[in-house]
Amino acid sequence: MRAMRVVPGLPDSAATVELAEPEPTAERPYVLESVLVGLCGTDRELLRRHPPASRVMTIGHESLARVVSAPGTGEHQPGDFVVGVIRQACSQRCRGCLIGRFDLCLTRPITERGIYGRDGFGSDRWTASEDALVQVPTDLGERGILVEPLTCLVKGRRRLLDAHRNVASSSVDRLLVSGAGPIGLLASWYFGQVFESVVLVDPFADAEAVAAAALLPSVEFVDTWADVERSRFDAFVECSGSIDAIISGLPLVLPAGTVVLEGICGSNGRALPSATIQSAVLNDLTILATVNASHRDHLDAVEQLASAPVAFLDALTSREITPEDWPTWASDDRPTGVKTVVRFQL
Repeated sequence: MRAMRVVPGLPDSAATVELAEPEPTAERPYVLESVLVGLCGTDRELLRRHPPASRVMTIGHESLARVVSAPGTGEHQPGDFVVGVIRQACSQRCRGCLIGRFDLCLTRPITERGIYGRDGFGSDRWTASEDALVQVPTDLGERGILVEPLTCLVKGRRRLLDAHRNVASSSVDRLLVSGAGPIGLLASWYFGQVFESVVLVDPFADAEAVAAAALLPSVEFVDTWADVERSRFDAFVECSGSIDAIISGLPLVLPAGTVVLEGICGSNGRALPSATIQSAVLNDLTILATVNASHRDHLDAVEQLASAPVAFLDALTSREITPEDWPTWASDDRPTGVKTVVRFQL
């Protein structure tokens, strides 16, 4: 079977290779065949990881798969669509994992499929345990490839609203989002369900991203920070992984407002200026950061996508490549299209 492989930290090692078929085990009794695998900034960061890893791994943490075989008493049946959960409970039985919150695992180093220490979903077939799979309704179908990208936003929005409920002066009137990549666009739609108005800013957005934003009537897209520098917002969701965006966006948040960091700044980025930190402190901002998501977040993401605007979701995943194209994608600093998905099966 085909597998998209890389040694993390060595970009030139990206390759599509043939591997032996996986066999079901007692721990992983389900066999899945990949339909789509999503690629994103995390995969690019994997290529640049420092120090480099010592072993090759299969990439792919955004999945949509079809069940090939299942245990007789399993929840998922052959033919069902599912997505794989990246992180499972640790072997140390930490406090987070004991309550089923593997996304809050305290054990280090963590292991995550396709990211840290464990093979991902970027192969024709892979195996999983039942609690590492989330059902995708047939009606949602291939749009289920957006479940994993949405999960961190589900977690982030819930935490943001919890923070706002604890501050009597907080409101959910105006939201600022930075970064018009797939996460920023999803954030504009998803957070926009609870905020009265959303401004999405990205000086580097391509035409496909601008077109996708235009499908969201409540979202105003701007391509320069100068257009919003005199505005004020109740919350700021940073999705670009840019220090410049954080420096520009934090001062625009009203006192007692909330900031959610969804993007990860590159390892070669500069430090946050002390003046920006001082401004956040003096304005009593609540700053949240999210990574990974719980099983509940996955279920909520499936439910939300089922009612999302179809044209908008389709605009996010307009660029398809084959598994054999993975090395070319890995060497392309700025591929076209909002989000690239790898098609394994029809």
